[in-house]
Amino acid sequence: MPDAALDSAVEFAVKRVMEHADFAGKFKHPVKFNGTDFVEQRLSSEQQLAEVTRSACRQMHVFLERYGGMLGAEETSAPWMDKAYIALVGWMKPDLRQLAPDSVHPQKR
Repeated sequence: MPDAALDSAVEFAVKRVMEHADFAGKFKHPVKFNGTDFVEQRLSSEQQLAEVTRSACRQMHVFLERYGGMLGAEETSAPWMDKAYIALVGWMKPDLRQLAPDSVHPQKR
């Protein structure tokens, strides 16, 4: 899949997520320490769009964990999900190896 088509599909998925009724409750605004307390820094709609798009492009597994339930069948069956699946498996692989019983691991000689 060409990068332009991938970018377009990701942009479409991000747009669908941000239009979802549950988006405002799921989006986590950044928290900064002001010297005495942690203060939530509210982002504008444009900043939220940039943050969610960055998450979808750089950390697809995080994007899908947070917002995957807001995507419809059209978005989850799109070819860009193949790249998302590869990223997710690569991210989970070390954890899966740790969970496997000893009998599954090859014997070292």
